[in-house]
Amino acid sequence: MDIATDADLAQWDGVHQVCNPVRAGTYMRIGERRYRWEFRLPGEAADDFGTLAALKPLIAPWTSLVRDDELELIRVTEYTFRAQIADRWRRERIFLLGDAAHLTPPFIGQGMGAGLRDAMNLAWKLAGVIAGDLPKTVLDSYEHERKPHARHMIQLALGVGWSMAAAGEIGNLIRRIVVPRMSTFPAMRDKIVDSRTPALRRFALVHRSLAPWQLTGTLCPNLLLADGRRVDGVLGDGFALITRTPPTMRNTHCSNSEAPS
Repeated sequence: MDIATDADLAQWDGVHQVCNPVRAGTYMRIGERRYRWEFRLPGEAADDFGTLAALKPLIAPWTSLVRDDELELIRVTEYTFRAQIADRWRRERIFLLGDAAHLTPPFIGQGMGAGLRDAMNLAWKLAGVIAGDLPKTVLDSYEHERKPHARHMIQLALGVGWSMAAAGEIGNLIRRIVVPRMSTFPAMRDKIVDSRTPALRRFALVHRSLAPWQLTGTLCPNLLLADGRRVDGVLGDGFALITRTPPTMRNTHCSNSEAPS
């Protein structure tokens, strides 16, 4: 449900994930005065919560200090999430991307992000082929690069969803012990806390070695620079070469087929 209010909810503006074996939930601020809650519906329907009075018990932890007349109910809707991925993303001159190619649960908020990555990956390759600057075979790299990445993010979302609500009271106990300590486990920190995503696999445009520390195919860190700007803001939307030494025409080579993120 979406609710608008000018009142101060006195909440942290990040995403709240409610780990509960009966009614897992999510809360987030999505605008200057708009807020969103998502709750699991065990044997219920959205029509059961069509009024502010019916919703109050669910949102009370966030709105208990706000009067009812300060809350405007914008919408209440119901959906069932899917975790699916298309067998083929290309047939001749037809390509699938975004939700047409993959559907992901909402638990890590990567559905739209995955679609944008698809578009970023495919657009410059199509432009190059149409302009005659790249061979048509370069289009084969789109599914090869994006499909494993999309599958990884779907599996991660399923895992987070399971960890929020599975295993009843035993799971509840495990969550109370593990979640506050997630940052101390490198594997969990990389995947969830730091939002690290897998590198692109070796293919025509990605020349990877077996060295575990190599950067080829990985996301460019969006670091904070000395002047207060982020790397993404400085690099812009095109391709960029970052080096410690001045490049020459002989050793300049682009091997990463995704733009920095």
